Amino acid sequence: MRLFSSYSSRLCRPCSLILAALLVAMSGCESQSTSATRSTSEAAAGHAPLTVSCPAISQNSECPREFTSTGAGSSPEIHWSGAPPETKSFAISLWRRYDDPSADAAWTSSYWLIYNIPADITSLPKDVQDIGVEGYNDSGKKGYYSLRSKKVGVGQYHLTVYALSDELAFSSDMQTRRDFLNAAKGMILAEGTLDFHYDNSKAKLTQK
Repeated sequence: MRLFSSYSSRLCRPCSLILAALLVAMSGCESQSTSATRSTSEAAAGHAPLTVSCPAISQNSECPREFTSTGAGSSPEIHWSGAPPETKSFAISLWRRYDDPSADAAWTSSYWLIYNIPADITSLPKDVQDIGVEGYNDSGKKGYYSLRSKKVGVGQYHLTVYALSDELAFSSDMQTRRDFLNAAKGMILAEGTLDFHYDNSKAKLTQK
C-alpha cells in the first residue's frame, strides 16, 4: 500500500503543476479582457454598453484627413445600436484627454456635442444638420470642431454615444460638454465609445 501511495503521489504532482499553470494563464487572460473593455470610455462604469461604429473610421484606426482641419473638416457618419427600450434620447460627444506630466495635470478638450437626439434615430449622416441640439465646442462655437492639435504627433480621440432616460432641459443654449455631463448624471442608461487617432505630422509634411 505504501508503494502504491508513493507512486500515486509522484504521478499527481505534475498534474497539480499543470492545473496551477492553466489557472494562472486563464486569470491573466480574463484580466486583460476586462481592462480592454474599461478603457473604451471615460466613464462607462455601471452603464450598459452601446455599439458605436463609423464607416470611415474603425476602432483604434487613424482618422481620415477629410474629418480634420487640414482636410474638408466634415463630421463623420456615425451608427449605434444596443440601446435599452426605455431610452428617450441620445447624445454624442467627441473629446480628447490631454495629460501634462510636467504640470502634473490633465484636462479634456471637446470637439463636438449634440444632445436631445430623438430616440428613434440610431445614426447620423456625414455633415449632419438639424438633428438634435448642438452644444458648444472648445472653440466657443456650435457644431463640429474638426480635429487639430498645436503639437506635432499622434493624438488619441474618442467618440462617445450616450443613451439617456429623458431629454435634457437647459435655461440657455450655450451648453458645453461639461454642462452636458453634469446635467446627464443619473440619466445615462448606456454608452459606447469609438477610439481612434490622428497623426497631424503627416498632414504638416504634405503642406510644406
